[in-house]
Amino acid sequence: MGLLNSRLGLDDEEIKEKKVNIPSYSVDIKEDAPSIKEPEPVKDVMDDRPPVDDPDDILAAIGVKRKPAPKKEEKPRKEPETFKIESPEELTEEALELYQLKEARSANIKEQRSRRNKRIIYTLLILACAYMIFLIYGVFCTDYAYDDNGKIVPVVLSVRQIREKNEFDKLKVQYENARVLYEKVLLLDYRLSQGVEDPIALAPEYEALLDDVNNLTIKIDALDVDTRYETVKQLLLNFVKTDTAVYLQKISSGISGNNGEDADVAVQYKYIMYDDFSIITQNIITIGDGIEGSDMTNIKKWDPDKFIEDTVGGH
Repeated sequence: MGLLNSRLGLDDEEIKEKKVNIPSYSVDIKEDAPSIKEPEPVKDVMDDRPPVDDPDDILAAIGVKRKPAPKKEEKPRKEPETFKIESPEELTEEALELYQLKEARSANIKEQRSRRNKRIIYTLLILACAYMIFLIYGVFCTDYAYDDNGKIVPVVLSVRQIREKNEFDKLKVQYENARVLYEKVLLLDYRLSQGVEDPIALAPEYEALLDDVNNLTIKIDALDVDTRYETVKQLLLNFVKTDTAVYLQKISSGISGNNGEDADVAVQYKYIMYDDFSIITQNIITIGDGIEGSDMTNIKKWDPDKFIEDTVGGH
């Protein structure tokens, strides 16, 4: 306003007194006039760079290589100096006593450790030996059989089956002892039948077998078995105590005394022994086949005639 008044040659007071009318000007803004755009902010080139936190990454981002910091030389670590004693004589009496106590305590600790280690080693050795004995015992006591594929497999038994097998094994052992006695008789009969040796020399050998008869009779008679095996036990006892004993007595007296009557009785009992032992064998096989885990292969294969053939080898 002041600039406009000065151009008109009027001052403020005159304007007030004369009441000069000053035209007013207004600017019409059309609605369709183009709007003025604000300038876009300048985009910083660094905004396109990925954010970095490490100073080395920042320097690498702006293309500046940083010199590696010089490595610090590690000084060798000094071991703490131990107190060395050249000679106990250098110590005072009190220090020497402490030194001796310390050495005695150290020796005692070492001795205790040595004893403890020895106890541990001895214990481990004992356990290892016991385990090995257990394994060896298991191998020898375990029964094996052939499966359907012809492979040898261990026989798995229940407690009841093991008890039955052990009960039967007592009778089976005495049967095998009686068979050993019978085999001795068969061998003497074979030697006698060959006529190579003097019969008088064989008579004492027949009579000597009576000692085996007495010993085996006592064992069989004292055998305590289940009632199911009592009949077979009595057959076995009769075979040893009667059949074998009578045969040995008669054959020995028949040869020594040239007694034909005793010789005839001996021949009769020879066949009785053969028949009775065959019956006992069949009973043992029948019972054994019904006992789980009992191997009857050897008993089934045994035969008096085959035994002579295998033993003498055709001589």
